Amino acid sequence: MLEAPPAPAVSLIVPSRNEGDNLRRLRDRVAAALAGTPWELVVVDDSDDDTPERLQRLVAEDPHVRALHRAEPGSLASAVVAGARLAAAPVAVVMDADLQHPPEAVPALLQALVAGADVAVASRFAPGGGRSGLSPGRRLHASIARAMARAILFEGRRTADPLSGFFACPRGWLAALGDRPLGWKVLLDVLVAAAPRCVADVPYAFAARGAGRSKLQPGVQIDFLRQLAALAVRSPASRRIWVYGAVGLVGVGVNLGVYGLGLAAGWQPLLAALCATHVAMASNFALHVRATWRDRPRSGLAALVRFLCVSELGNAVTIAVVALAARAVPGHPLLADVGGVGVALPATFMANDRWTWWQGPQ
Repeated sequence: MLEAPPAPAVSLIVPSRNEGDNLRRLRDRVAAALAGTPWELVVVDDSDDDTPERLQRLVAEDPHVRALHRAEPGSLASAVVAGARLAAAPVAVVMDADLQHPPEAVPALLQALVAGADVAVASRFAPGGGRSGLSPGRRLHASIARAMARAILFEGRRTADPLSGFFACPRGWLAALGDRPLGWKVLLDVLVAAAPRCVADVPYAFAARGAGRSKLQPGVQIDFLRQLAALAVRSPASRRIWVYGAVGLVGVGVNLGVYGLGLAAGWQPLLAALCATHVAMASNFALHVRATWRDRPRSGLAALVRFLCVSELGNAVTIAVVALAARAVPGHPLLADVGGVGVALPATFMANDRWTWWQGPQ
């Protein structure tokens, strides 16, 4: 009878589908990488080949290995949640079974947690990382998806590789995700749901697949877009950014309306423009109080003055960028104006978030 190993300090949660050729090698490399550290390998298997039988033999041979075979396969995200609920250690490392996530990088992830990080992300994009194991097509796909995640989700900017499937965090955070995760990118759900204070990047080189074939299917892209949309609504920080932009669009409508009324009343264009701009600012302030920063009550005169100062600064930034862009790309005034707004919008958002409605670290 095999002797029971000590209680694990870390659970490696590994979703698997038809990875029978890789699991034994994965176990051997984990055992070598974590020599001296109590560990367990929790494999959640959705295979429809002989992998379940091969996995059961591995479980019988090695008490460090635990397995859950799901008769009805689910998403990778649900496999990670199921593995976290089965696991026993306080710390979890999520990784793939195909050996493209090298087990030798696990100690560095654990060391980052010991050093104070709440989440340690094995990053292909951090200095020292690499993506040599990806084909050119998948490399382009990964870069586009990463850019989208960082643009749409505030939490996506906490790490250089928000779509990494290789990371370490408290196991309870994964188990608490429940049925909410969509698609393949569990790390995004962790960053939004747990709101970690410190996220550390640990560079690694994404390796070539050990054996078998990639499970990436066309539907994964649709799931990813659905996940981004769901998280953008759920994330307080990201929702604030999008509401801020929506209020800005309303302000444009108010500005145009007041300007048109002024001209109809016989005002000079400059006077009409000045009145329209400041009425739009006041309208935006009222909407931001009620919608964008409704969780930070601050609607007095001091807040209004701060908001108007930030807005005037935004106008100056827009004009400066338009002037520079007009020189760089003459003959394209609309492009220059879009560039100015594109620079001013995030700048004014940060200034309002960190000054007008600032209430200290949350």
